[in-house]
Amino acid sequence: MSGKCKIGDKWISAGGTVFLAANIGVNHNGEPSLIKRMVEAAARAGCDSVVFQKCLPERHIPVDLQKKMLATPWGDMTYLEFRRRVEIDEIQFQKINALCRVLGISWAVTVRDIPSVDSLARLHPDYLRVPSAVLTNVEMLEYIGRQGIPVMLCAGSSTLGVVKRAVKILGHERVVILHGECDRALSPLRASLNGFEQLRANLTYPVGVSGCELDFSSALKAFALGARVLERPLTLDRSLWGANQKNAADPIEFERFIRQIRYLENALTEIKQKRHWTSISRPESPWQREHQRMGEEMFLPEFEAGTAASIEIKSPPPQFACRLAPIWPVAHLAFRYRRLVRPCLAAPTPIGRCPFAGHTQKGARFRFPISGHSVGSSDAPVARQDMRKSGEH
Repeated sequence: MSGKCKIGDKWISAGGTVFLAANIGVNHNGEPSLIKRMVEAAARAGCDSVVFQKCLPERHIPVDLQKKMLATPWGDMTYLEFRRRVEIDEIQFQKINALCRVLGISWAVTVRDIPSVDSLARLHPDYLRVPSAVLTNVEMLEYIGRQGIPVMLCAGSSTLGVVKRAVKILGHERVVILHGECDRALSPLRASLNGFEQLRANLTYPVGVSGCELDFSSALKAFALGARVLERPLTLDRSLWGANQKNAADPIEFERFIRQIRYLENALTEIKQKRHWTSISRPESPWQREHQRMGEEMFLPEFEAGTAASIEIKSPPPQFACRLAPIWPVAHLAFRYRRLVRPCLAAPTPIGRCPFAGHTQKGARFRFPISGHSVGSSDAPVARQDMRKSGEH
């Protein structure tokens, strides 16, 4: 893979970072509140993009399936009526566009017909996702290519020749190829990346993986093999109504998956910048970034301003040139043995030697912290001798 493609403000290339997309699809069930919560959850988890779906149901659903009755949370309705209900209209896409711009995340739509492309082109999405079923539709591919919008082609079960032909019909170089399995209930043990390796070896475009497996093991393996785009389905809760909810990841799992990818990325990428021993990879969550920013301001005041990955040590002032011992072990020991330390720290302690040395200033009296005896200048050695015999010292 030698090509590169820019989506939003991020370049997808062999030497760049991994592009992580959350495929929402129709898991929002047409609810505007769920759409907003899912976009915010994806941005909070650290995703680079969210993907929705747009089509005309009457053009793609077979006639016998359109009249099939479904028992939904909104009442009994036909399958065609259900698909129309979960579709997002143009006004809602405008709100999604505004929300994504505020959160700093890209957005895309899976398109299946020309009217959907025509309505979305006016909103300028960051890219269009073309499913594998459309790779043989020459008219639609030509129409998408004339829009000048970046495209992610899902290879699915298509052959290498079909993919090459679809890329040629698009007519521009802003293309990313996605390898993916068509079986949504695919077991991780059956997931294969042979198609990904074939696409990566024979195409000069960036290649990624889109999967619906029950865990993220295949995605981690694809990243190790060189995948630059990783896409996984997202839902707020698997108990929500819908056919695609059970195979999608919830926000907590998605954030854990993205954290693993970023950690592996930092471990496998050759970092040329100078790093300080306290620097760590910048987390993706906004609340973690705020805590790290506060920590840098509190504990790194003598360092140059910048990110944790580009901090350089300045020469310390002369008064701080010595090595300072850690404070917490001393504080812990002082608290644990406070009965022994209290006489030494008491305000009325007279000037002279420590009261445990056996001789004190004349007339001074102390309470021995262990035996409880009041000792003075004459009986301090006797008290110590009694303690040795009794085994308390």
